[in-house]
Amino acid sequence: MGRKYKYELHSHTSEVSGCAEVSAAESYRLHSAAGYDGLVVTDHFYTQALDDRYSHDWAERSYGFMTGWRRMKEVAREDFSVLSGLEFRFHDSPNDYLLFGMTPELLASAPEIDKYDRPRLREFADKNGVLIVQAHPFRGTCRPDEPWFLDGVEVYNGHPWHAEHNDLALAFAEEHGLIQTSGSDFHHPGMLGRGGIKTDRPLRTVQDLVEVLKSGDYELIKTLTSYAE
Repeated sequence: MGRKYKYELHSHTSEVSGCAEVSAAESYRLHSAAGYDGLVVTDHFYTQALDDRYSHDWAERSYGFMTGWRRMKEVAREDFSVLSGLEFRFHDSPNDYLLFGMTPELLASAPEIDKYDRPRLREFADKNGVLIVQAHPFRGTCRPDEPWFLDGVEVYNGHPWHAEHNDLALAFAEEHGLIQTSGSDFHHPGMLGRGGIKTDRPLRTVQDLVEVLKSGDYELIKTLTSYAE
């Protein structure tokens, strides 16, 4: 059997996400030691969070938002993939969406994307090869969105402090033929290694990630009991 490559798809850094307790450099160290070959930095992205940290200049906002990703890139080994992404939230809903395929350049080219409505975000994603994956759709006040808006669903979220109802998320994804993902929702060291995917080939770019998710050629990681699994 060939080597499997492991990737975390849902992680936060303390540089950008106020609820995260782990810096980008420490997150890299922990994930590398745990046997991951890379991760997607999906810091929280919504208007209030941007307002709290940055000016209203879009160049500054988009650059500042990628701080955690850049700092991890600076310290990571060359063979550890640090991929950019974000966890998007609309101003009128508690739902969260992982956007896979987002590069710093693409974010910088979309002023005030945080204020987009669903049709406009869907159009943007289709035009730019971005996948919209709803995170933890059955957590608390979250509700599954309309299937026309989604490419996929996080069918396993490893956050230990929420009732995720991952079984309902999986059933929803299967019913509507949506891409299925898994993520640890990494905020602090105790959440390490609880989710992600395994692939037969390395993912070096966000385009590689989008392609493998579309292909379905991967395995979901769900609450590892040891780093060797």
